Amino acid sequence: MTVEVRNERDSCAAQAQILELFATPVLRCFWPDSDALNAELKNVILSRMQKSQGVVQSNRGGWHSESDLQTWPEESAQVMVGRMNHLVQEAVRHIAPNAKEEHLNGWKIKAWANVNTQGAYNKPHFHDGFGNLWSGFYYVDTGKTRENENVGGCTKFQDRSGVPKEILTNPDPYEREVTVNPTGGLMLMFPGRLFHYVEPYSGDQMRITIAFNLKHPGFVVPYYEGMQEQNWMWTNFRGLMIIPSKVPEKLRAMGILFNKLGQKPPSSSWWQHLKASVDQATAEASADADRNWGRLSSSPGARS
Repeated sequence: MTVEVRNERDSCAAQAQILELFATPVLRCFWPDSDALNAELKNVILSRMQKSQGVVQSNRGGWHSESDLQTWPEESAQVMVGRMNHLVQEAVRHIAPNAKEEHLNGWKIKAWANVNTQGAYNKPHFHDGFGNLWSGFYYVDTGKTRENENVGGCTKFQDRSGVPKEILTNPDPYEREVTVNPTGGLMLMFPGRLFHYVEPYSGDQMRITIAFNLKHPGFVVPYYEGMQEQNWMWTNFRGLMIIPSKVPEKLRAMGILFNKLGQKPPSSSWWQHLKASVDQATAEASADADRNWGRLSSSPGARS
């Protein structure tokens, strides 16, 4: 039987099945009749902005309040906290259909206000870390000054799924990014690890949003090696920080290497033997270091 015949037979018999793994839920909620509330929120936020320099996180330009909006005494701020709690309960019902009262309640909220002025934007980031599970944002004022005016400032969710994107008919590799057009009264909630950013804003007015994170002791995100964002010390002084673990590991590898070099198989060239010995010694020393530093668990690569 020729290859062509076998390939034709296989193609007729095979039935591929697509498994959509690990879908990412994003809750989108438009709160009607929010104009009056948004006007109150705008006044409260701009008043606070006059009294505080704010902080810098992913924002470049504009103003980012301290993450204490959930404690602001103004009624409008507390209404927003109520909306956040409502939406996270909807999220819980989606991911845990048999959720109990202790799953629905007891969520801890950290919230802050953002004011983007002309030219301000937010770098790609996520809200993972410190126990954050769900994140979200709410549009208070889109800043648009004329109907249908394109002033940017859209929030975009990045596609980091790794699914190949065709470029023969559309060469834009970022075509699958999901764009959220700013709309007053619109709230979105999503897993804290979902990467997103805000385009540069070019309007003359102020673009005002509220963002928030939620955490709960009854839920956990499984972390695998390399998932967590490195801290400032690691980013800037990586060489110094790896000394305690890497120097003993490399010394151990050298010791193993000497033993390996003395065990040359007759059929191997010295170059092949040297390369294989280095690879094996490095792997064995790395495994020893993983055991010594507690990096092994029941789930390969997982961390508690």
